[in-house]
Amino acid sequence: GVLMNQGTYNALLTVCAAGRQWTVADAVLADMKLGRKTGAYLSTKPSKRTYDALILTHARASRWWRALEYLEEMTTTRRDVSRPVSRGMPFSFQPDMHTKQAFSVCVARMSDPVEVLSLYSQLQQ
Repeated sequence: GVLMNQGTYNALLTVCAAGRQWTVADAVLADMKLGRKTGAYLSTKPSKRTYDALILTHARASRWWRALEYLEEMTTTRRDVSRPVSRGMPFSFQPDMHTKQAFSVCVARMSDPVEVLSLYSQLQQ
């Protein structure tokens, strides 16, 4: 079997984003969070890259409300502090250029100006 570590999960999620496969992406995240410790699985936690791929997947599938939910989860989830971090680095993941690009995909796919304004106001919070 394939050893499922953070890199493998993130590679799967990147493929999901390319194909707009949001149901598969959500299932991959659920599996990742279960952290199976037997067989071909390793316990792992979502990373910034994980959340960026999930946000992009839902953005490409025109599911901006779900992308927002993942943004909220990303910014409130504590990072794995067992890894070395720089002094002053936040304990949660923060949106960056990749996250903002995913939301620009959302806006490009929206046809309703009310939805665009709603997304914009939620991103400002």
